[in-house]
Amino acid sequence: IKKELYRPLQSLLGSLTLFCGLPLCSSFKMIEQLLQKGIFSPEGAKNLTQALSQVLSLRFEAHTFYQNEGEFLLHI
Repeated sequence: IKKELYRPLQSLLGSLTLFCGLPLCSSFKMIEQLLQKGIFSPEGAKNLTQALSQVLSLRFEAHTFYQNEGEFLLHI
């Protein structure tokens, strides 16, 4: 979930926020900043916020199901 759903959304929001010259913060705050800047419409910001909430909810459910929040990194 993190790799396939959460990270791409977070990366896109972060890149767009940097491109617009806004400070980086939480994903929800970035959506709010981009809405205030006029980059997102109110409906678009609402849809992105709902999508992000659902993805984070799925991530939480996966962590609680597997009872493992550990992550690992593989180096070549």
